[in-house]
Amino acid sequence: MSAKMKQAVGIVLVAVGVVLIAAFPDSTFLWFEGQPAGVVLVVLGVIEFAESFWRERSRATGTADGSRSGGDR
Repeated sequence: MSAKMKQAVGIVLVAVGVVLIAAFPDSTFLWFEGQPAGVVLVVLGVIEFAESFWRERSRATGTADGSRSGGDR
């Protein structure tokens, strides 16, 4: 999956999680309650977005850890 698509998925997960937290905190979906499920979706969305952003940045700099220096100085 491309970095832009992963960022979009992360944003959607955060948005759905915020809606669950704000609008349906006491609702039950199967065995999930709205607020805890919303928190989990927000955390997963932030992780997905951050990971894709980190990978995109590391590809742009050409190193695995995102550092710009090529050697030990």
